[in-house]
Amino acid sequence: MPWDGKKANQHKLVRIVRRQKRVLKRARYPLRGSKYANHLYTDHQHVVLLALRQHFRKSYRDFCEMLEVCTEIMDELGLRRVPHWTTLQKFSRRADARRLERLLLEYLVEARLSVLHLAVDSTGFSSTSASTYYTRVLEDRKSKIGGHRRGVQTRRYMKQTVAVETRKQLIVAVKFRRGPSNDSPDFPRVLEKVLPAGLPVRLVLADKGYDAESNHAYAQEVLGARTMIPVRYRGPGIRVGGRYRRRNLRDFDDDAYHQRAKVETVFSVEKRKMGSHVLARVSSQQHKELIFRAFSYNSGRMESLFLLFIEDFYKAARRKHLNMKSPDRSSETYAEEQERRRIPLSSWSHQILRLRGRQGAQSQPVVGCGAVHRSLGPGSYPRRPCTDLGLFSSFWQQDFEDTTP
Repeated sequence: MPWDGKKANQHKLVRIVRRQKRVLKRARYPLRGSKYANHLYTDHQHVVLLALRQHFRKSYRDFCEMLEVCTEIMDELGLRRVPHWTTLQKFSRRADARRLERLLLEYLVEARLSVLHLAVDSTGFSSTSASTYYTRVLEDRKSKIGGHRRGVQTRRYMKQTVAVETRKQLIVAVKFRRGPSNDSPDFPRVLEKVLPAGLPVRLVLADKGYDAESNHAYAQEVLGARTMIPVRYRGPGIRVGGRYRRRNLRDFDDDAYHQRAKVETVFSVEKRKMGSHVLARVSSQQHKELIFRAFSYNSGRMESLFLLFIEDFYKAARRKHLNMKSPDRSSETYAEEQERRRIPLSSWSHQILRLRGRQGAQSQPVVGCGAVHRSLGPGSYPRRPCTDLGLFSSFWQQDFEDTTP
């Protein structure tokens, strides 16, 4: 896209789309899945559009209708016309889930991380968009509506286990299954998806649901990471089994473990922005929908991190500029500093008289100002506040510059 004056002021979504295109290009995601594919749209455009669909929480039809008025996003993607909604649906059905999961690792390169601190946890997404009240009534009435134990079916949900980088709060790997189910078996399966990143893992955090000797052994022997998993209490007098579990109990660090709460922050942001239920009905499509959701979350998170970096940069530059302007007053006391910073109110009358051309008439009232003020010497205060904003701002700014370090 050629440079113009409006590029720095573009919408946040346009910058997110540009970042997603850069991630797809760095990951060498193929432009087309087959040599026989038509040249109307590329797979990069499909992936970005499906991620935006999760951002807006729309169905395929509603998203394509909304896209017709999003001209800036269309221009950024290089689209001449909006694809039909079945085009996106068919691409989502034939896309390789493992290749889509590899895209999450590219955000570690965007964040310029050299060492990983991971937190593993799981959450559930509803398989239906029905209200909570409706599902509870359905479970209570059971066989009274529609046959044998119909309400039990609403208890099934899509379970997502993620590995999150705690310092940048980025989703690194995902694993899906039908819930409810045990958490522990998904621990090594989600961590093995981090290996292709080629980055050393220093710390792995998890809650008591993942307390197992096999999980400690996999994280420390395969990844070479230190684990922080609370040991489950099994009763008085019961000895903790396992070499790694006993070592974890002895060397447990509460401060390091408290960083695990950031994975709950990621779940909260993801569900508040993109919903707590999935729109797809087929299990494989639900997996890919949640992958696109994690891809969209990482893009928004990287944009937020970039804005925070820019804000800190300008704050540091401004602080450095102020330190260079102010002289060294480290020896003065607090009272002397407050006296120096105090703006003398008696100088206001002289400033008003000077700006109005009446410097010599100290006892003459101020003309053209909403305050009838006579200069009575040092320490005097105006009887009423000045309402001439232009005059007030002019002498206030000059007086402030004279007294500011």
